[in-house]
Amino acid sequence: DCSKTSDSVNLATGEIKVTILPEENVTCSVTNERKPSLTIFKQTNPSGSTKAFAFTGSAGLSPSLFSLKDGEAQSFSDLTPGAYSVTESTVAAGWELDSVDCGGFPFTRTGAKIDVNLSYGDGVVCTFSNGQLPPATLTIVKDDEPATWDPQFDFTASGTGLVEAGQPG
Repeated sequence: DCSKTSDSVNLATGEIKVTILPEENVTCSVTNERKPSLTIFKQTNPSGSTKAFAFTGSAGLSPSLFSLKDGEAQSFSDLTPGAYSVTESTVAAGWELDSVDCGGFPFTRTGAKIDVNLSYGDGVVCTFSNGQLPPATLTIVKDDEPATWDPQFDFTASGTGLVEAGQPG
């Protein structure tokens, strides 16, 4: 910004050309602004999990595909101001996404996706927190009345995620 109209301005090189005539006083002010950054941090409960959680970032974030384990982070710096999104695309089996927190920075969350709008000077850290689900159990109790009945009985279970008896699940 100059007190006299510039002949040319090249923001990429930081060059301003101004023709100054004899006896003329011209003042030019230059303001440098830090480009925004975005960091995605992974937190698990219980902590210390070695499970990897996959993420997908929008255009402008490189790498756009990455995985994080508990305590790991992916940072994106020197970003162009604008809108960005990050999605936890694969939640490890036995886990669920509990919350996302961007430290008071405004964001929109839709399911496992967040959208942020970054401006010059923004340095945003968003933490994706996942909790481990307790193992599911099914207990069948046969009430044998009268006690003279044969205690043997057939039972069939169906659904997703069932494993054979004695197998890890």
